[in-house]
Amino acid sequence: MTQALLLLMLSLLLWFGWALLLAAVGIAVQAADRNEPVAVDARLIALAAREAGARVTLTALGWMAFGRSRPVPVAPGDGQVVRRTPPVLLVPGLTWSRASLWPLRTFLRRRGFSWVWATDRGGRERPLAAEANDLARTVEELARAAGTDRVDIVAFSTGGLVAAWYLRHHGSDRVRRLVTLGTAWKGTRMAVFGRGRGVEELRFGGHALDGLWPPPVPTTCVHSPDDPVVVPASSAAPEHGGDVVAVESAGHVDMLMSARVYRAVQVALSAGEPVGEPA
Repeated sequence: MTQALLLLMLSLLLWFGWALLLAAVGIAVQAADRNEPVAVDARLIALAAREAGARVTLTALGWMAFGRSRPVPVAPGDGQVVRRTPPVLLVPGLTWSRASLWPLRTFLRRRGFSWVWATDRGGRERPLAAEANDLARTVEELARAAGTDRVDIVAFSTGGLVAAWYLRHHGSDRVRRLVTLGTAWKGTRMAVFGRGRGVEELRFGGHALDGLWPPPVPTTCVHSPDDPVVVPASSAAPEHGGDVVAVESAGHVDMLMSARVYRAVQVALSAGEPVGEPA
């Protein structure tokens, strides 16, 4: 038992070190893109550590995501305000499972969003068009289960591009609002370090993403100027066509465990919401 525990701790430590290296490379590339020196200070170290910690934590959560979930509502607690907004569909990033969105899902459910469903992705080898086809079926499934005409979508990283492709090529009648977290609308220079068809479409300066911005529904882009994955950082903060919320000193995967990001999502989803009633 002790040997197994030590092996687990060593594995986590090695994975944290690898994640820390990935964060450091991203931070260095981001600084180079801005023609700025890399100042190794407490803020930078904390940013890299949070990014690595979030990556390790959410990867571990992913090991517990078995099978396929089904959309079901959550009963509100006593005195909890029940929000009268559409059901919320959470879409993960390229290599992440629905488990990476469990913390955000829990946050929203505890604040009165009773219908919150996190879906899965098909992997780095699938193009945006194929992922959007799957998303179209998922949107219909959630709307049918909730008995509603429209849903809200909250999407992390490339999940935002999948949602935008769906809206552009499948229509927007089923979606009220889109919220993206760290989505590289113009691609990212970091894509050169990746592999797979899904990554190739993300290369900065390419044309695979042309026409996706702005989406045909109200859109809020939550981003971080310090994101070590979206380079340049401005790729996640389009100047026209939507609302942009900047979260300072946040990483990329770190956004999925940030209370500031959660609150920004809550505010965006609550826009135009009718007054709720206590349960």
